[in-house]
Amino acid sequence: MAEQKILKLLTETNKPYNVQGVADEFGKTKIYAPLQEGLGELSSEEKAQKLQQIKELQERCKEEEEAVSALKREVSEMNSTLTVEELHTQIAALTKESAALEEKLVALRGGAVLVSAEDVARVERQYGRMLEGWGKHRRIFMSIWNQVSENLEGKQAALFEEIGIDSDASVGCELSTYQQMLPKKMRR
Repeated sequence: MAEQKILKLLTETNKPYNVQGVADEFGKTKIYAPLQEGLGELSSEEKAQKLQQIKELQERCKEEEEAVSALKREVSEMNSTLTVEELHTQIAALTKESAALEEKLVALRGGAVLVSAEDVARVERQYGRMLEGWGKHRRIFMSIWNQVSENLEGKQAALFEEIGIDSDASVGCELSTYQQMLPKKMRR
């Protein structure tokens, strides 16, 4: 049964197949080639006709590939487009968000106070206390560090990195920058 299929393939295509070609077609590992005796040679007209037929089939194959590519692009475009239900959902969400923002804008235009003066003062005081704590702990640490590291060799930044201490400079912030954010009346 398999021999007949392979023989049919070989006679129809009239070309030899290696092991891989036959294995790809039928999963076999033997090489088969049709007997060439008894087969006449094609005339030049038949050869030209076969070559023309091959050329036409190749052109048709190319056209089909282009059509498939166009269909794939169309499918991709359709997949990236929202469905009607998704559009309605998105419109509803954006309408709701727009209404909330419009309401907030009307309140702001009307002169509404969103944060009371008491809240602002409380936050400023708390911010000031946090900065004082930062500065105090920094001074205490540096005082102790200077005494401990008096006889250590090497740069302070390298030593901090080696033992895992984060300094203001190593994390990219400075106390003075944050002190500038305090109201002038609270600065020292």
